[in-house]
Amino acid sequence: LNPYTQYSCYVTANTSVGEGNSSVTITERTVEGAPPPPYNITTYNDSSTAITLNWTRPLFPNGLIQLYVFTYYPEGNPNGSITNNTPSTKVIINGLAFYTLYFFTVSVVTGGGTSSFAGPISQRTSEDAPSPPLNV
Repeated sequence: LNPYTQYSCYVTANTSVGEGNSSVTITERTVEGAPPPPYNITTYNDSSTAITLNWTRPLFPNGLIQLYVFTYYPEGNPNGSITNNTPSTKVIINGLAFYTLYFFTVSVVTGGGTSSFAGPISQRTSEDAPSPPLNV
């Protein structure tokens, strides 16, 4: 049986004379399972300090999606990753560093568990005007 799927069943008795009346139909749903990861992850460079992250929910999430977990980190610093969550399939991440390459991953959470992370996918923030020279 598949996770978080509704099934119906009934019983009939058969003899050599024929088929009898069926029982009452019973309908039940199986428990939630761990979901597959999201797909079609895309990023959009909004500005020098913001990136939009989009993804598509799994077609068969094996349960009710509670939220999505996304992580991001700048190039060369995977140990400095930031993890956050959202109920949406789109998030705008602000406060990023100018002209920096970031890596993003996304997972799905249901009552049956958490998917593996999809990604990483990368996107660089835009350039910005330079800061004034120091120690001139």
